[in-house]
Parts: sequence; structure tokens; C-alpha cells
Amino acid sequence: MDFSFTAEQQELRRAVRDLADDHCPTSRLREVIESPTGYDGGLWRRLAGDLGLAGIALSAASGGSDGSFVDLAIVLEEAGRALLPVPLLGTTIAAVALERSDEATAVEVLPAVATGATAAALVVGPEVVSDGDRLTGSADHVVDGGPADLLVVANESGLWLLDATATGVEVRPSATLARTRSYATVRLEGATARPVGDPAAAAAAVDLL
Repeated sequence: MDFSFTAEQQELRRAVRDLADDHCPTSRLREVIESPTGYDGGLWRRLAGDLGLAGIALSAASGGSDGSFVDLAIVLEEAGRALLPVPLLGTTIAAVALERSDEATAVEVLPAVATGATAAALVVGPEVVSDGDRLTGSADHVVDGGPADLLVVANESGLWLLDATATGVEVRPSATLARTRSYATVRLEGATARPVGDPAAAAAAVDLL
């Protein structure tokens, strides 16, 4: 059995590496992590919009490129190698979790994610409780929570989708020893959310992390 990368996957690796070399030297990385946002919006638009890599593991119906998880792993590996200050990991995990759970909602909201116009994050919230369609509680260490426009929340009652700027949502970036990693604390106080999956879907989403 051949476990080597295909020619297309080798080219994918080179494309991400070239982007990092051209647009994210060490001096630029230090500048970005010291900035208020902690991420590079221009680099994110190039990675997601120009190269289409935010949607590499999504289906064409969701605006993606029907790539495999190996393709996604190559992109994430190269992004990690260069410490790219973009919300790639959080966005791709949240997007895949949503698409696997609710195809209709995915087709509605994920094309904007696939182009980089919208960033997303998966919130693992065992302490988040639901009352109807409202969520209350908090979650720490949310990967790429700060730049996220959409939050996919996994709790004991299921999987939920909500706007990061909605009433009752507070997203506060967290300081960590790993300055190149973006984390946030998410607090919800009666925030209105859309149910997009059952408890099994929530558990499957958490497994993606």
C-alpha cells in the first residue's frame, strides 16, 4: 500500500509553504501577535479566499473543494510549521462539525466560511446549558474564538450554532504562554442559538479536536 502524497498533495504543501515564506516572516509574525487582534486578516484572506483552503475539507455544496482529511492535514501541518497567525484550525474544525451534523444549515452558512469572509470556532461547553433555544454558561480555551464570527457549541444537549456578536454572547481572548496560539473564553447568558445536531453530533464534533 502506497502512503506517499500524490502530486497534487505535494503541490498543495508547496503552495502553503510558499505563502508562509512570502507573507509571514518572523518579523511579521512578531508584529501580528503583539497586535490587538492577534491574527493577520490579510493573510487569512489570501489563505482562505485566494487559495480556498478554509473550505478544503468541505463539500462543493457547502462552497468547499471536496478535499480529503489528508489534504486538510497537509494544510494544517504547514500552517503549524510556519505558526501562521490565522484562525484556520478553529474554522475548519467548526465547519466540518457543522457540515456533518446539518447539511441544510451548512449549505446556507458555510460558503462564507469557505471563502474566509467568515471565521468560526468550536466551543466545547460541558457547563453550557440550554433552555429551549437559549444557551447559558461558559467555556474556556476555545481555539480561535477571538476572530470567530460564528460559534458552533457542543454541550450535553446537542450541537448549536450562534453568531459571536449576538446578544448574550461575550468572547474574550485568553492570554497563554504560547503566544502564537489563539484561545478565548466564551460566556453565554441566554444567547439565542440554532440547534444543528443531537448529543451524538456534539460528541462527534468534540472528537474532531
